[in-house]
Amino acid sequence: METSKRRPTIAIDVDGVLRDNLGIMVDLYNELFRNTYQKNLNMTVDDLKVYKAEKAFPLVEPILHINPSVFFFKIHAKEIFLDAPAYPNIKECICKLKEVADIVIVTYQKDYTNKKYTLEWLEKNGIEPNGICFLKDKTLVHADALIDDNDWNFLGTHCGTSVLVTQPYNKDVVLDELIAKTNSKQIVRVDSLEDFTVKYLKGEIVL
Repeated sequence: METSKRRPTIAIDVDGVLRDNLGIMVDLYNELFRNTYQKNLNMTVDDLKVYKAEKAFPLVEPILHINPSVFFFKIHAKEIFLDAPAYPNIKECICKLKEVADIVIVTYQKDYTNKKYTLEWLEKNGIEPNGICFLKDKTLVHADALIDDNDWNFLGTHCGTSVLVTQPYNKDVVLDELIAKTNSKQIVRVDSLEDFTVKYLKGEIVL
C-alpha cells in the first residue's frame, strides 16, 4: 500500500519578504529631514547597508532625541505596519505554495499594536496562510524551509533549507560561511518570494 507523501512546511517572514516597510521608512526619513534639516538628503532603499534602525537612519537620535526604533515602530507604526505596500504577486505566490505545502507566517513584532497591524495587513492583502506565529526567537522554528531577509534569523533554527531573500543589507553575506553557523542542509538566495515560488515549483529548489 502506497503511503501519501508528507507535505513540507514552509515558514515565511513578513517584513522584507512580504511587506515593503523599508520603502515607507526611507520615505518618512527623507520627508522629515530633507524638509527641515538637510535639503540634499535623498536616501533610497539601496542605501540601507545595515538593518538596525539606529545605524541605518543616523539623524533620528541626535536631532530628534528619540530612539529610531521608537520613532519608526511606535510613532509611525501605522504607516510602517498597516499601510506599507506588499511586494509584487505575494498573494498569488502564497496560494500556489499552499497547493503543495503548509505555509506558516513567522514574524517578530515588538508589541500588541504592531501584531494587530500585521494581522490586519495580512487580511487586507489577501494572505491566508495555514498558520501565523509571532516569535521573537526564530530558533524555535522547526520547518522544512524558512524564507527570511535577515541572515541572523537562520542561526540556530531547525530548518532543512534556509532561503535568503536579497535586500541591500544582506548582499555581502557569504552563504558558504553562513551555513556553517546553522543547522540547515542548504542555504539558497532568491530575489523575492516570487522568485522562490517559481524555482520551487519548477523543482530547481528541493526541500
